[in-house]
Amino acid sequence: MRATLVALWLAGCATTPDPIRDTADGPPLADVVAAPERFAGERVRWGGTIASVENRAEETRVYVVARELYPSGRPRPADVSSGRFVALLPGFHDPVIFAPGRELTAVGVLQAATTARIGEFEYLYPVLSAETHRLWPRRETYPPYVYPPYPYYYHDPWYPYPYPYYLPRHVR
Repeated sequence: MRATLVALWLAGCATTPDPIRDTADGPPLADVVAAPERFAGERVRWGGTIASVENRAEETRVYVVARELYPSGRPRPADVSSGRFVALLPGFHDPVIFAPGRELTAVGVLQAATTARIGEFEYLYPVLSAETHRLWPRRETYPPYVYPPYPYYYHDPWYPYPYPYYLPRHVR
């Protein structure tokens, strides 16, 4: 009986390997921007915040502001970036769902870099041909906790009774 329960418990803990979570990050984006031809063909896991989406005939180009990743592969919410990259996703991906500000992580192979404009600035984008990707759900925002005003007497569950009455009988 005990062995059966342990086996069921262990089976419940087993998860399917996630290619986003189980892939190593690969070379840092800053190194690839410095010498993109040196890293062509390398497998990487990069992620960040979507800046814009451009649909083409057979693929979707997602321009991403890179962020540091958690071990799970989800981008960290920070105001620090190591640069930008382009994730090539096969097929059509709706720009309303892949909206600017959403978080994306992609795993794939680096291709030759491309240039594009950010305003009037010409920027060199490393291109990641994505084998798999994950669009993360939006982060929940909660209102800040508001502390109750003083006095705190209403937090005492025995408040309306005098002191000796809320002690257990064997202590009185």
